[in-house]
Amino acid sequence: MSSRIYHALNQCSAVGRPRHALTLLCVVLMSLSVSAKAEDVFRLMLEEPIDGEIHGGVGNLRGWAVASEGIEKVEIFIDGEYAFDAPYGGARGDVGGAFPEVDDAGQSGFSLAYAYSSLTSGTHTITALAHTTVGTTKESAATFEVVKFKQAFINDPDAVDLTGTSCSVSTDDISVGNAQVEGDAYDVTLNWRTAEQGFEIVQIEQRVLVAPVVSPATPAVFLDDGVLRVFAASDVSAAVVEQITQDTQDAHTLWMGRDYYGKNQAKAIYLMITGADPEAARLANLAYCDHLREVGFPSAAWCREDTYIQYVDNGGAGINSSGPVDGFYFYAHGAKEDRSDRIMSFHEVFHVYQMTNVFSDDYEEVDAKMGRRTADDPSADVAWWSEGNADFWSALYGTDFAYFERAMRNALEGNGPFAVPRKTQYFNDGAKLYNISWSQGDTVDLAYRIGSWFVAYLVMEQGEDKVYQFWETVDQDGFAQTFSQVFGKDYKRYVTDFEAWLQKPNSELLQILENLYSSKRL
Repeated sequence: MSSRIYHALNQCSAVGRPRHALTLLCVVLMSLSVSAKAEDVFRLMLEEPIDGEIHGGVGNLRGWAVASEGIEKVEIFIDGEYAFDAPYGGARGDVGGAFPEVDDAGQSGFSLAYAYSSLTSGTHTITALAHTTVGTTKESAATFEVVKFKQAFINDPDAVDLTGTSCSVSTDDISVGNAQVEGDAYDVTLNWRTAEQGFEIVQIEQRVLVAPVVSPATPAVFLDDGVLRVFAASDVSAAVVEQITQDTQDAHTLWMGRDYYGKNQAKAIYLMITGADPEAARLANLAYCDHLREVGFPSAAWCREDTYIQYVDNGGAGINSSGPVDGFYFYAHGAKEDRSDRIMSFHEVFHVYQMTNVFSDDYEEVDAKMGRRTADDPSADVAWWSEGNADFWSALYGTDFAYFERAMRNALEGNGPFAVPRKTQYFNDGAKLYNISWSQGDTVDLAYRIGSWFVAYLVMEQGEDKVYQFWETVDQDGFAQTFSQVFGKDYKRYVTDFEAWLQKPNSELLQILENLYSSKRL
């Protein structure tokens, strides 16, 4: 009990105040107690990262926390998700001087080296949450931008080459042009940071290589030349453009970064990214067409300058040229909501992988070897094999198991354009998987979704490598013969066997997914 309260009690007893006076005294005592609690200290400050600034590479994550009751721990959350506990108890003489009434205030710091480059480029929030020993909490947060090189961490000390760089200096910035980092070229800007007492990278722009001028007979080779030219609409943010470009590169490396039959057919990819602004998208489309004319590709003569419209209106993505015939792949990606979609990038790049294994200058032959002429009506254009493959492999490799499981479950149980689940609709329609054509409107969705389960069934029985073997040998003997040679029976019989298996309860079908994911080959 404080001396003030004790004195008040003694005074009350000495003068013999009436009962109502005792009530008043209780009120006074309560107010004194509240005042004492109000004097308790609980402060938290996240000092780095700095709110509103740009961070990259490896930097500090630091701050301090003090509380009269004592600090139990400081948790760090990244974009709302718990990440780790920060080491607490570092020397902070400045904080100790500011709060002399708090025990151990001089040892209130938390600090660690943090790899900001492990985050994706763009906006992020880091939150420090301090816990006292009595269970109260307080948070401090900072929202900042991350810039990074293609690699999250550069291990090789010789990976950075500044031999051919240019350098310019302004009032606060140092600009370095054409810096070579692990074989890629970047323009880099450094800015003086008082908090860090040094220069920090605040902007990284990768230089996109322009395809060399080549004759139509010798088109550029994407894999060997590293040519990926991007035509982005001005209303799409730089972070989204960077992410879609990175996703495209990741998918290309996954499926085409190794020796395989069609490697030399992996020609240049021209990536057009549209947003919501039709005029900005039109100009991006025009820039793509102008480039085709400059390099002299045969397709330049019929380049559609209105391809952008469907992507502005509907979003989505698609491959709009035939690499084997045209000498390049025109990949259009609609970032309608100014966001990337990694799965969509992986889907489209798998189509590129498929076509790299076909050596023909005839569109019909390319489609036949891609499995698009496998219907009972040989003139029908069907989707099951090419799209089912792209759907399955992009879900398997594009993200984590949770997404893969969710995507495959939805392919069975989701309604999509139908009133009933897709699996139910498939059996209700009674059409064979290989007979579902693009001319049937919304029904073609079944070729994608049930087709992805056909590939899952095939991989479960045959293994992942058998599917790659099919694609990497199909040019030699055509679709039907290659399918029979690689998988041991013709595709129509395989579809019939698959349909019998697909009749099992969904819960049983879904059990194969964990093993498929955990045993990924690449």
